Amino acid sequence: MEAPHVASLIRCSFQEQVRILGLRESDYPNYVGFETESTVLRRMSAGIHVALACRDDEWVGTISWMLRTDDATSGDIQRLAVLPSHRRNEYGHQLMRYAEAQLLATGALTAKLSIVAQFKRLLVYYEQQGYSVSGVRRVPSLPFELTLMEKKLVG
Repeated sequence: MEAPHVASLIRCSFQEQVRILGLRESDYPNYVGFETESTVLRRMSAGIHVALACRDDEWVGTISWMLRTDDATSGDIQRLAVLPSHRRNEYGHQLMRYAEAQLLATGALTAKLSIVAQFKRLLVYYEQQGYSVSGVRRVPSLPFELTLMEKKLVG
């Protein structure tokens, strides 16, 4: 797997979120916007799957997913990242469909994800892909709330 490319895609794609949220890597090193090659490798060794999207020999997006350990009928989708210069070209949609298909193939009936609650445009994006809000969560290590979303997977 191309861990350096995955980390670079994620960092670049989340750069605007980091700016809007006013986050510093020294304060929140585990925030997705500060992804590193070692973080990618650690996540993969823990069983998280990663896919990359390519256009004309250039990596333009990535996504991660895994079957939940607490509920084998649910899977998590994480770190959907598309370079800002390649957004609105269906790469995010294609990566989401791919991850959902992979989860469905492993027995998941539901896909779950979380987003920063204040990013309403992101909420609309996922609602357009069939996700609905399932709750809100506060993570003590982050200075914002997360909106939890899920979608029933169909074969």
